[in-house]
Parts: sequence; C-alpha cells; structure tokens
Amino acid sequence: PDLREYVWQENVSTTPNALYDQIGLHRLVSTNATTKGVVFMLPGIYGNGEKLVSNPPDSNFTLTENMSQCVYWANRGFDVYTIDYRTHFVPSTLNASQLSFMVDWGLEQMISDIKQAVDKTKQVSGASKMFMTGPSMGGTWAQFYASKYWQQDLQGLILLDPANKATITKNQNQT
Repeated sequence: PDLREYVWQENVSTTPNALYDQIGLHRLVSTNATTKGVVFMLPGIYGNGEKLVSNPPDSNFTLTENMSQCVYWANRGFDVYTIDYRTHFVPSTLNASQLSFMVDWGLEQMISDIKQAVDKTKQVSGASKMFMTGPSMGGTWAQFYASKYWQQDLQGLILLDPANKATITKNQNQT
C-alpha cells in the first residue's frame, strides 16, 4: 500500500519510426522511504514492465514481493524502473504479413530503446548511475547493454538466471 506507480510512454528516438515504435517506462517507488538507489529491471523475452509492476483492475491477483522483483526492491527503499519493450505495443491480432515492420527490430534497436529508457530514468530519478537487473532474456539484454554503457550508466548488474547463460567479454584492463 505504500508503493506508487508512475507510467510514461514515448516514441523511440531512433529510426526506423513506424506505427508501433514506442516504449513505455514504469516507476515503482515507496512513498514512505528514503531512496537507497535506483534499480532498472529488464523483463524477460515475453514480459513487459506493466506485468512486473501494475495491478490492473481486471487482474485476478495482486502483485506481491513474492511474485515481483520490482515490488521486492521498491519495498526495500529502491526507486524501481522497468521498460515496456516496443513489442508490448504491437496488437496480437496482426497476422504475419502485417508484422513486416518489425524486420529491423534487432539488437542495436533494442539497446537503443533501453538507452532511451535509462536516460529518462536518470532524468526522473536524478541518479547518475543505477543497478540493472533482469530475469531470463532480460538478464542477457542487461549484459549487452552493460557491454556498451556500463561506465556511464551502471552501478552494477544483478543477473537473475540470464537466458543462454550469456557472457560478455570486457577489456581485461578495466574493472
């Protein structure tokens, strides 16, 4: 009951800009706690931020920290953010030929979308760095993101059983 959710939706800032090129950002924060830091959660491959933090009226259950890492971290005083990937905004009623606009949605596009959400997180929270976490494919996305932006954006990674047990090799002269 002490948690508050905020939601933003934005068009992505990079090309290609098609009808469903948008992302969402959810923030979950305790109204009664001093913020200990920022946690940015990347959902797994079939997930989205809305599933991780929202309790929609049509839901049959209430999210608790036993079911949601976002709720767990927010209950412990962290300012928690999570992304709705652009796939979240594509209607499930489209057939295969109507999905051709997704052909360019690859790794670079995903990392660019995450970067845009991280920049918005930094703007809203006032934090210069954050912890990034994610289960399954979200953990893999976190590693890919860290390989490019760890020095400027990340305080640390919290990997929750990343898909394919991916490992990213970094420069051995950096710690």
